[in-house]
Amino acid sequence: EGQDLAGNALEGPGTHDVPRIPALEVMHFTPELLSIWTHPSAPEVGQNIRVDVRINNLGNLDGNLTVGLWAWESRSNMEFQIIDLSSQNISLDPRQATLVTFQFEAWREGDLQVYIVLNENESSRLPIDLPPIREEGASLSWFERVFGDGPMVVSFLILVCTALGFGIALLWLRDEEETDDEWDDEEEGWPDPPEEFPDETPPPIPPGLGDVDEEEE
Repeated sequence: EGQDLAGNALEGPGTHDVPRIPALEVMHFTPELLSIWTHPSAPEVGQNIRVDVRINNLGNLDGNLTVGLWAWESRSNMEFQIIDLSSQNISLDPRQATLVTFQFEAWREGDLQVYIVLNENESSRLPIDLPPIREEGASLSWFERVFGDGPMVVSFLILVCTALGFGIALLWLRDEEETDDEWDDEEEGWPDPPEEFPDETPPPIPPGLGDVDEEEE
C-alpha cells in the first residue's frame, strides 16, 4: 500500500493488489531422435546399407551435436568390440529438425548390432532395427548366379535369341527347298501327252438297233 504526493492510493503492477512475479526463462539445447529408416529391406553381404536418422531440437537454444553410427561385435572372450562406422557433426537451431544419412557395407551374415550414438556417449546409444543379413547373391536367380547379372548377360541373351532365330530361318528355308525338289521330281515323272488324240466320232449303231427305233416311231 502507499500514496502519491497528492494522497491518492497507488494502483498498477508492483502494488499490493498487483504484485510483481519473477519470470524465469530456461535456455536449453535438447536434441531428440525422431525416427530411423534403413534401406534395403533385405540386405546381403557386401551390399551398402543406408541409414536415415531424423533429429529434432526441442530446446530454445541452438547447439552442436555429434551423431555416430557404431557397431558392437562380439569377440571370442565374450567381450564386445566397438566399431565406429561413421560420425557427423551437425548444428541445430531452436525447434529445428534435420536428416542425417549414414552408409556402411554389410560385412557378415546374421544380425548386426548397430546403434546411433549421440556425442560419443555409449549410454545414449539407440538400436537400429536391421533385418538379418543374407548371404551374398541370395536374391539372384540361378541363371544370374551362373552367368552374372550385368550388361554382359543382356548381350549374351540377345546373341542367343538371334542365333536361334537364324537357325530356325535356315531350317525353314531348307524345308521349302526340299518341298520344291519333291514337286519337281513328281512333275518329271508325269507321262508326256500323246501327239494325236483318238477319233471323237460316235461308235456305229449295232445291227438291228436302228430298226427298233423306226418301229417305235
